[in-house]
Amino acid sequence: MWDIAKENGLDPSFLRMTKKESMNKNDQYIIDNYLTVTKVQLCKDLGLTKAVLNGYFKRLGLKLPADLIIERKAKGSFKKGHSPVNKGKKQSDFLSAEQIEKIKKTQFKKGQRPYNCYGEVGKITLRKDKRGVIYKFICLEVGKWDYLHRHLWREANGEIPSKHVVRFKDGDQLNCVLENLELISMKDNRLKNSGPMLLTESYLVKCIVGRKNKIDPNILLENKEIIAAKKNQLLLNRKIKKHGTK
Repeated sequence: MWDIAKENGLDPSFLRMTKKESMNKNDQYIIDNYLTVTKVQLCKDLGLTKAVLNGYFKRLGLKLPADLIIERKAKGSFKKGHSPVNKGKKQSDFLSAEQIEKIKKTQFKKGQRPYNCYGEVGKITLRKDKRGVIYKFICLEVGKWDYLHRHLWREANGEIPSKHVVRFKDGDQLNCVLENLELISMKDNRLKNSGPMLLTESYLVKCIVGRKNKIDPNILLENKEIIAAKKNQLLLNRKIKKHGTK
């Protein structure tokens, strides 16, 4: 390295630069240029990766102004109505014969499916929905999936009406058999899923504690007899109210 430096007319002493000196030099260059030079160019100038450069920014407390970020993004984005340079052209118009042969190895062939594409019509898998709840899904055709319970209902009873859902009678969304399915309105489904309707443990605790929270909810959770008594009381009140309306 020393000989190469001398041959190129450079001072060999730069080889003695310590890591700390190198960092200090980079620090000053970044501070002087980060507002006028893009991060991509800074990485090239200093021989750094994007992750390392971001580390410099964080350590030095440097942040790009919001308007500068927007300006730089606008410069690197396609404008509305932009036309690609290869639009309407054949590969032979902008690639050599050698290049075309080379890229054929990585091109999709006609009718080829991705390696992770399920092509088995009728295949059933377990998947999570947007809420993270696991349901059974069935493959209707390549790239088209549906909830298994909805598919079973449609096959037996036709299309599902608007504002209606197919519900599991026993509450187990993996028990996908026709006998366990029922069609109800979204309104009734909300009521059945609500705490007041189901008299869930958390709802019963809230009823006992009240708004002023004079009782510690954790104490109630340890005394299931109190919660059970409250549930029986509410059920009795419902029966009395229902009987009185007849």
